[in-house]
Amino acid sequence: MNSQDFLDENLKMYKKGTLVYYKGIFSYPVIVELGQHIRNDIQLSSSLREKVFSIFVELAQNVCSYSQEKVNVSNSQKNVGIGSFHLLENSDFVYINTTNPVTQEQLENLEKRIEKINQLDRKGLRALKMQFRELAINARTNSGNVGLVEVALRSGNPIEMKAAESNLISITVKLTKR
Repeated sequence: MNSQDFLDENLKMYKKGTLVYYKGIFSYPVIVELGQHIRNDIQLSSSLREKVFSIFVELAQNVCSYSQEKVNVSNSQKNVGIGSFHLLENSDFVYINTTNPVTQEQLENLEKRIEKINQLDRKGLRALKMQFRELAINARTNSGNVGLVEVALRSGNPIEMKAAESNLISITVKLTKR
């Protein structure tokens, strides 16, 4: 690639309304830094910024934990996921997207989970969230698997997921600007 190629790619993102784009490791310090930038610097209403922040954290933690592309971060014995995050806006919506590779089993489970979540109204989502939390308490696990349910509750819109042949998944959440 040359400078013109980079310029062309950046112009495409600029025209789409890109606010933030990141590709790399999703370690805790990276998530914190990106989260602080979203929370403090993005020019959106405070309520919308908080929704974007919360959804970003949930989706970023999923990349950190479940991406099949992993790297061992220095000073830690923990492998963290690699993926990308894209935050865009237009006059009506803000879009939050994460992309990362998953296994075939993860892909199938995610498709089922998102389909179920997208079929529920707000009351049904809250009930599902409580059900997942109870299961986690009974199983004595740290994760209640409520992240995507929380994303749907906060966004008020369906979660969209697309997958490429290589099991690279793209999860997009749309927030309405009001």
